[in-house]
Order: sequence, then C-alpha cells, then structure tokens
Amino acid sequence: MAERIGARIFWMGEHPLQPGRKYLAKVAARTVSATAGTELAVTDLDQRRTVSAPSIAQNEIGTCTLEFDRPVAVDRYGECKDTGSFILIDPDTFDTVGMGCIEQICEQPARRRWTLRGKAKSTKPSEKKITRWTETHARSLAKAISWRATGSLDTFVVAFVITRNPKIAISVAATEVITKILIYYFHERAWALVPWGKR
Repeated sequence: MAERIGARIFWMGEHPLQPGRKYLAKVAARTVSATAGTELAVTDLDQRRTVSAPSIAQNEIGTCTLEFDRPVAVDRYGECKDTGSFILIDPDTFDTVGMGCIEQICEQPARRRWTLRGKAKSTKPSEKKITRWTETHARSLAKAISWRATGSLDTFVVAFVITRNPKIAISVAATEVITKILIYYFHERAWALVPWGKR
C-alpha cells in the first residue's frame, strides 16, 4: 500500500503534465486522485538520456513522482504488470491524458498531527496488522450444535402449543436436531470456501 510512487510516463494530453496539478489515476480497478511532484524529467530519445524539465509535453516520455490522496495497492511494473501500470485521466474532461508504469515505490512521508498546545509533531503512518481467520471443522460443528439447541427449543415450544402433547413435541424437536445440524454444518463448510466478505 503506497501513497507515493516514482513512475515513467508517456504523455498524450494536449496540455502538458504540470507539477501540482491533480489528475485521476486508475491503477487496476482503483481510481484515486493523483498529483505530480515538482521533480520532472524528460527522456531525450536522440541522445538517449534523461534531462530535467518543467513539464512533460504531448508525445514525450518522462519520469515523475505521483502522490495519491489515499493508499493504493501497487507493485513495480517488473514484478506485476496489472498493479504496476496505470493511466492518468483529466478530471475535467475525463480524457485519458497519460499512461505509465511504476518504477519505484517511494517512502511514505511522515504525517503531522497537532497537539493541544498547537505544535505539530511528525508521526509515521501506523502499520496495521492484518489478521486472517480460518474456520475449522470443530468450530463449524460447535456453531451448528449451539444454533440448533436454540432452534430446537423453539421447535419444541411450537410443537407443544399445536399438539398439546409433550411426547410428540419432543420427537419432532429431536428429529429436527439431527437433520438441521447436518444441514447447517455443510452450509457452514460451503461458506468457508467462499472468499467474498472476508477481511
């Protein structure tokens, strides 16, 4: 997850790429706001060298730093083309004005937070630990039993109210316990294989 990248850009827009101007960057399926840094360079194809430039004009290839308004999952282009490439879109016309590949993932800048005394302190972005849960067979079975115990009690009460016979109510509830536990267990195992909704 990065907010700043170093990229090689092929510029197609009528207006040149300007430092400080905001664009829309589409990386894989994510679209975020992106701002070009002040250090721009253009590749001189005749001399085969890169020189500093105030902007990157139409049909020019250059390098720049892009800063996103939020963290984006990216990779270097050499490691993964899908998350290592992007397009830039003009936010006013929604025209594609540039495309590029990520060459470097820059160190994230320290963020500032204000104290009660009004002084700013630099803090590094906090690292979030991602916990992945795995649903075991024993857990699925325990959940099935606890759920059916509650449901079977309800079934017994309903059957007793209808029949006024406790033996019939108990037999209906007992039969339901066995069948519903098996159904719920296989239902849980099927959902454990589905990645949708997991974090």
